[in-house]
Amino acid sequence: MMAELESDPNNAVELAEAGAWVADTFFKEDGETLRTARLRKGYSQKQLAERLGTSQPHIANLEKGGGDVMLSTAQKLCEALDIQFGDLPKMIERQREIQAQKERK
Repeated sequence: MMAELESDPNNAVELAEAGAWVADTFFKEDGETLRTARLRKGYSQKQLAERLGTSQPHIANLEKGGGDVMLSTAQKLCEALDIQFGDLPKMIERQREIQAQKERK
């Protein structure tokens, strides 16, 4: 169902608004992370992966704070999500902190 919605460009504005609502409602306490930036842009993990030329599991791993981000991927992330390059390390670190908290529970 989501693939069908995402494939129609007429749904882009509504999906972006819905993603922003999800980020602000369910992940507000997380602060600025890759996940919240992605949601605010209205992208699914799959859509962001396609924009970056990578895979959805790679995006999921980055959002969990796993692995290091290559410079080329970092640049593409910043461009796709309209974030400043200097903010990216803080966002990734915040995501790692959140993931560590979840694993301790």
